[in-house]
Amino acid sequence: MLVLRNNLNSCILYSIFGILILYLIWFLLAGKLKFGKNKIKHFGMASISIIIVFLVFDRIFERITTYSLPTIIKQFVAKPSLKYLKGIYFNYFSVIPRDEKLKLIALAAGIITIVSFFYILFSKIKWDKVLDAARRRYSSIRNTAMCSIVFLSLLNICVIIDGRINLPHGPNVILISVDTLRVDHLGCYGYSKNTTPNIDRFSKESVLFENCIVQAPSTLPSHASMFTSLLPSHHGALYATRDPIPQQITTLTEFLKNKNYKTISYNGGAQVSASFGFGQGFDKYHSLPDSDDTLFKTTIKDAIEWLERHNGDNFFLFLHTYQTHHPYTPPKRYLRQFEASYAGSLTDEISIKTITDINSGKIKITGEDLRHIINCYDAEIKSMDEAFLLLQNYLKKQDIYDNTLIIFTSDHGEEFNEHGWVGWHSHTLYDELIKAPLIIRFPHANYAGKIINQQVRSIDILPTVLHILDIQKTSLFSFDGIDLMPIIQGKQRDEKLYAISQLDNLLKPLPVAIRTEHWKLYNSRLFDLENDPSEQKNVAQNNKKIKDTLTDILNYLLKENPYDIKNKKTRLDKETLDKLKSLGYIK
Repeated sequence: MLVLRNNLNSCILYSIFGILILYLIWFLLAGKLKFGKNKIKHFGMASISIIIVFLVFDRIFERITTYSLPTIIKQFVAKPSLKYLKGIYFNYFSVIPRDEKLKLIALAAGIITIVSFFYILFSKIKWDKVLDAARRRYSSIRNTAMCSIVFLSLLNICVIIDGRINLPHGPNVILISVDTLRVDHLGCYGYSKNTTPNIDRFSKESVLFENCIVQAPSTLPSHASMFTSLLPSHHGALYATRDPIPQQITTLTEFLKNKNYKTISYNGGAQVSASFGFGQGFDKYHSLPDSDDTLFKTTIKDAIEWLERHNGDNFFLFLHTYQTHHPYTPPKRYLRQFEASYAGSLTDEISIKTITDINSGKIKITGEDLRHIINCYDAEIKSMDEAFLLLQNYLKKQDIYDNTLIIFTSDHGEEFNEHGWVGWHSHTLYDELIKAPLIIRFPHANYAGKIINQQVRSIDILPTVLHILDIQKTSLFSFDGIDLMPIIQGKQRDEKLYAISQLDNLLKPLPVAIRTEHWKLYNSRLFDLENDPSEQKNVAQNNKKIKDTLTDILNYLLKENPYDIKNKKTRLDKETLDKLKSLGYIK
């Protein structure tokens, strides 16, 4: 029933088209448009059999390949080519496991059986007599039209009933990702400055995860892992190679779309633009066009306008902002909350060029300059926090706050000279880049105030949401993440959650780190996180057994997902290229 409603709508359109074609053929052959009772019966049986075959085949096809037949048909009709059909086979059927291929063969055999049955049935009809009778008659097409109206009306009734049955029964879902937000710069995570008073209050109504590790320190692969519950080397979406999320992988959005959620997103574009596959499953996917609109307040206001127009619909809303991403250009009223004055040589707007020159050594900075840069970053966080309050207030005003699952997180952090770089990310796998906030507010504030110390990963978000909404996993690919509900509910888990993070670059294999709550192995260096949380001292020499064990586990987990995904490189439009340039990804 996951896609039945959409398929019934497709069937109506195909049925109308099919009836018109049959009428045209009948007119050309017989010259008139009238059926007798027997012909109507056979026509009805044929139509119903076509619909049943279509529904069954499309359901299995989409279940196996996560790609619907209507989409394939529309694309093929728009641009017919054997190369396209060949691409469908190699891109989708080539990744189906052997047991699923056997199911598909069995399905094909069943369809052939059904078609053969109706062929035998129709072969017994004496069509020459039917045509002769049609030529001799000159009555109106009223009976035929009435049969068609009744037939289509019954289909519409089925759609209405199916829609009522399959309306989303779970809560609304809002996923908020604040790009480049360091976890240790939020008050609820122990930051001394008052950067996030509204998020701090929100965290007291929620479950707060103190130790969440993202799977990449850059935007595209980290968000792709969040939406697919796969490691970067398993989903293959990388900015360095311009590879998007593959269409055959089912995303969080598609799971919710298949449950008839309205799916919308207002986001910063660039590395989360639809060009990189993030638009899969969304009814509306709107990326803000340029860096002037990176204020989270703009994103929130756009989302509220959409919610106003769709009041009463169950929805999945993905909100993303680059407000805390470099360049740091905070409004002065926020900056003054963190520094009364600054006597250094830098301006109040820290540009990409300034950051690049600092990291290349062209600009030498003092401790005061570094504090000024951090203050500008914190001011951006404070501005984002006020925008977050706008969303909260709207949800409460509309009385949907307590019927909404809200997930607040980030894709990665930012370095401020912990390992030699300032205002930068994507270049290392140290904790300042791969630790992120994760705060989940359940409907009616269930589990409010609960703090989880155990290490979790951003790949765990998708399985957890599916559990909360009681959605069965139907993806071809095994999740790398797990459902966090047993941890939230206080049930003991036997397995350790190893966190794997990978860099987004052209090296093969991708540079990787594996982390436990106590140890971290990165670039053959081992760090004791309990005694050296800033990761400055390599202790691999004295802990060879631990290093070897983590290496074995890492190799096993990276090979655990065996599917070979062949990504298609994306072509970026001018709008996306301009946004990437404004964020420093393109020179």
